[in-house]
Amino acid sequence: MKNKLQLVELHQKSSEPNYLIGCILNESSEWVTFLSIDPAGNQGGIRFLKTNDITEINENSPALNFVKSLLETNQLSDPFTLTGNNRTIITSNLQNLYEILQYALKNEKLLKMNLKNGATYGGYITELTNEEVRLFSYNDDKVFENLVETTIKLKDIVEIIFNDADLKLSSEYFSYLGSEGEIGNELGLAQIYFRYTDDFRFGNDMMLGWIVSESDHYLLVERLDDVGQIMGVSLVNKSAIAHITNDSDYLNFINFACEYNQKHGNLDPYHFDDFAHQFTQIPTFAEIIRTSRPDHLLLVDDYEFDGINWGTVISSNEQGFILRPIANFDFSDPVQIPYSDLASIDLISSDTIHLQTYLKWAHRI
Repeated sequence: MKNKLQLVELHQKSSEPNYLIGCILNESSEWVTFLSIDPAGNQGGIRFLKTNDITEINENSPALNFVKSLLETNQLSDPFTLTGNNRTIITSNLQNLYEILQYALKNEKLLKMNLKNGATYGGYITELTNEEVRLFSYNDDKVFENLVETTIKLKDIVEIIFNDADLKLSSEYFSYLGSEGEIGNELGLAQIYFRYTDDFRFGNDMMLGWIVSESDHYLLVERLDDVGQIMGVSLVNKSAIAHITNDSDYLNFINFACEYNQKHGNLDPYHFDDFAHQFTQIPTFAEIIRTSRPDHLLLVDDYEFDGINWGTVISSNEQGFILRPIANFDFSDPVQIPYSDLASIDLISSDTIHLQTYLKWAHRI
């Protein structure tokens, strides 16, 4: 294991190809205590990781250099004030899985568990033995499933997560529902699903946000992240949309998260709402591409690709453009993209701002 309090990139068998960024705080023979930094570059929660699930720990990587650039340019923050609760968990000095789960049971802590088969469960512990734990669990839409409890064998658990932004917002949401009743989509949010050719993306990827305005061919959307913050403004191709819904359990949760963030001054940390409302006419994809500067990053989503792509525009014509994409935090081989294949372009986003700052910091642009 690596030295404590050093920023590392950590890989696990149960979650490849994903990885964690953060600091190792403590380690025993079977468990590592890990302070994470979330994908948005903010203070994350506390994770307890099983040592035999860890496959690799890196002290130098492109992802680490990216996070270090955010640290050096003061772009890491703690918008959900997680630090205090993180400190409480750390000072509890939990050494083994039973102690970790007993802490959650005693303090009625909402948690997430990752299993060695890749499954994830979130909820409250209702019963604990030396062999298994029972969990009052909720689904991906933040709904507890008819008081059904999930039984998990301790030997299958490889990770316990406390106090990340999603857990904090979820805990506040469940508390609100318990005391105030229901909440609906009063803010008029939308879930937008696209005609992705990739099966996984078609079933799982979507855009959350407010539809600010629309034209015959485009929507202008204030895009939200999964904890209810405005994280970008997107131009959406209406012909690439499979369907839009304004009524779902998950939208109810995001409504609550938005209202919670508004109350705590976290809804629009980059003031993207002002940007979204400055347009008197919605631009076209071609207009955005044609006016993009050579050193300006764009985030484009092609519904034929298996993921979103950042990059700079090399050239364009009436049918499409050539993008120099970013792969592993550096430029890669150019790709040609027809306008007709685009699902969306981010006109501005926090991800693009962070990545552009990093590329300038690394003297790549």
